[in-house]
Amino acid sequence: MTSLLLLLEELVDADFGATDLHAVRKSLGARGDSSADPAVEAKAFLDALAIVQRRTPAQVYVWAGTRLAAPVAKLLPKLTKGHTSTRSMLLQMTQMANMLAAELLPESTCPDFWADYLDGETVRIGFDGPREVAWVLEGAVKGLGTHFSERVDVSLPDAPAGLLERRLVDVKVRQERRSSRPTSGLSAAGSRS
Repeated sequence: MTSLLLLLEELVDADFGATDLHAVRKSLGARGDSSADPAVEAKAFLDALAIVQRRTPAQVYVWAGTRLAAPVAKLLPKLTKGHTSTRSMLLQMTQMANMLAAELLPESTCPDFWADYLDGETVRIGFDGPREVAWVLEGAVKGLGTHFSERVDVSLPDAPAGLLERRLVDVKVRQERRSSRPTSGLSAAGSRS
């Protein structure tokens, strides 16, 4: 079974090279960051990558979500089986997240997600949990849009006051399909698309 940490290491090596991967590993070793929980390991890895890359955590987590979409879809074809669009997957977010967590984050609990239509093109995903999950979800949705050759716009609106753990992710899926598959995410130069 492939671990989330191994997937992240492969993506960092592919996008940024062995030097950055070594620097992230060295940073983790110096801090003694190790855990039996794959979600804690992945978070520590991405936080170290943000420092090495001199990027904001949001940029790195969005990059990770975007870049993980394709290898995870290949590794776990049951996630996308029967789905023909990003929207159909979003409407079953809790089921998708639980399948993914069972395979890649077996020691972790997954937030309960809910989905609502805001209009004919926009789906709002909500959950109570860490903002890092919202950032990864933002990237994953972009990656799914690329997978399904769809135009997607993702935004993270503020939750109502007083709901400190509430996270909202608005996804607008355009009717037209992309004519080609562009690259997305954080480029080796570090710009966010």
